[in-house]
Amino acid sequence: MDYPRYYYFVVAFVTVGLFIPMKSESQQIIHIENRRIAEVRDGFSGALDLQANYVQSKNTIFQTFNSLQTQYKSGEHTVLFLASYNLGLVSDKKVINDSYQHLRYTRSLLPFLAFEMFLQSQHNEGIQLAWRGLAGAGPRFTLIRTDNVRLFLGTLYMYEHERERDSDITYREHRLSSYLSLGVPIADAVFFDVIMYYQPNLQRFASYKYSSQASLEVRLNERFALVSGFSMTHNTRPPEGIQRTYINLRNGVRITF
Repeated sequence: MDYPRYYYFVVAFVTVGLFIPMKSESQQIIHIENRRIAEVRDGFSGALDLQANYVQSKNTIFQTFNSLQTQYKSGEHTVLFLASYNLGLVSDKKVINDSYQHLRYTRSLLPFLAFEMFLQSQHNEGIQLAWRGLAGAGPRFTLIRTDNVRLFLGTLYMYEHERERDSDITYREHRLSSYLSLGVPIADAVFFDVIMYYQPNLQRFASYKYSSQASLEVRLNERFALVSGFSMTHNTRPPEGIQRTYINLRNGVRITF
């Protein structure tokens, strides 16, 4: 493939950003961007992910990961729904579980601009998260969209309600939820995505959450694909006893319908 010059600059910029050292903490950020259905068409579409994960957090975790995504598009309107449930074992033999549900509405305004609104509910016993509720809205910009490169920028306001599991401490915060998403094909039926999220507290910018994720998808046919990924999440205010860096390695199968 003969890529334009900006392609190599974008890849280098986002790849460096993926591994920037941070003063970090360990609250999970759900990577919604790479869950969007790539082939935008009117009507319903969806995918089912079945994965096995190795996670390095406070403990070493082996887990199964199952998720469902559905999308409905009608003209300039798109509704995306995601749900996930995860069950596994940690190194001390205790069973953990986590789940989330995410609903997002997007309306295209211009070829380079869309408006988004979302709601999210989440819990994760492994990082002492009893419940996290989010509501947000804001613009999404298309920076580059060609046959070979997709680059998007989102800058959304987000209200966060979060309750820790053991201490029952509750936080209510206003945050900026910004993300940068890059998608490129490496070869026929092989696709690479990088996504970075930055979520500072709007009243105390020193309090923030940062997350980056890289994923590789190898399509076997129209319905099945092999998926591998690495993600790293940081939080400047983790629950007591939870380290600040959360690392996730995963491999699995994606079924598209």
